Amino acid sequence: MTTITAATPKTVNITTQKIDTQAEFQALIDGTNSLMPNDDPFVLAKRKVTRADLFAEWQSRIDAAKATKSCRLALGAAVAHERQLDGTVKPLRSAFKTFAQSRFGKNAPELQELGFVQNRTPRKSPQKKAAGVAKAQTTRKARGTKGRQQRAAIPGAQPTAQGATPAVTSAAPPGQASAGTAVRS
Repeated sequence: MTTITAATPKTVNITTQKIDTQAEFQALIDGTNSLMPNDDPFVLAKRKVTRADLFAEWQSRIDAAKATKSCRLALGAAVAHERQLDGTVKPLRSAFKTFAQSRFGKNAPELQELGFVQNRTPRKSPQKKAAGVAKAQTTRKARGTKGRQQRAAIPGAQPTAQGATPAVTSAAPPGQASAGTAVRS
């Protein structure tokens, strides 16, 4: 059985990138020393650059790559340490919030002084409220539901045939009870 591996890595490996950069500039220094030992100064981009200055620039680039690599490794270690601490500190903070809420109340302003956000009840936007009212009115019309006063204003009860049950219109398919269809007045 053979396993298929992805052609491109999912994460960037900074170590190999920096090693490649270091190798490129080190090859420039080594190759220049071996292939052009007597050339000094070099004319590059219409300006004269001495061998010492050129090598110093290239060496500074190698040093910068090494510094970046060590900083990245230190950053990775710091992030790992921070994540480890989160595992132990977050539950303590949560427990302390519960303790503070029991002492001051769930919506007390003292919670803000401790760095906790007060519990808030979610609010509906005016558009959602208007849509809910329109939907309720449409449902009442479709079902023929009436409030207490409208029912009281009807003179006398409608007689029904013996043994017959009044027809009920429902939005739910037959055999299924629809949740929340009863309207209280």
